[in-house]
Amino acid sequence: MMHALGLPAAWVGLRKNPDDPEDFDGELHIEFVDTPPRSKAEILRRAKAVRDAYLHAREGGEVPECEGDRYPCPFLHLRPEKEDTAEQAAGSEADLIDEWGRRYLKAHEEEMAAKEAKKEARAKLIEIAGNRLAIRGHAIRFTRTIQKRATYDTNAMQRDGVPIEKYRKVSESERVTVTEV
Repeated sequence: MMHALGLPAAWVGLRKNPDDPEDFDGELHIEFVDTPPRSKAEILRRAKAVRDAYLHAREGGEVPECEGDRYPCPFLHLRPEKEDTAEQAAGSEADLIDEWGRRYLKAHEEEMAAKEAKKEARAKLIEIAGNRLAIRGHAIRFTRTIQKRATYDTNAMQRDGVPIEKYRKVSESERVTVTEV
């Protein structure tokens, strides 16, 4: 992207604890980069190698071995699975994890289906309403509100010397992941 747009980039991530690579101390790390970490020639070489490996495999050729889950392996399905480091619960705690986990997964599935149904209904209502912002049926009123929001190009502000760091807000959120094993 940096090559195509000629713009600087920002690497954003959570800083790892050097004593324990599985532990993140939660500190957000942002590094602004003016020059791409790889040359355009390196990127093109890698893209060609991945494409050639794919075409070779598609035509019945041998698939290259993948060492670890590192970047050079062009075939994601060949990368070894990461070791499960989750602690195994015991007894009734394991039963509760399974019960509530299944409820969560079922609710998530229903939520995704409902989102699709909602998206479809929304599109149909907008189509029926045309350019009208409010329209009523026998028992349903449909209102469409159009909002405009102003945003600020913080990259441009930074290039112009505006000290945006002093206006930065840090918020915290928690994310859960539930999977069947």
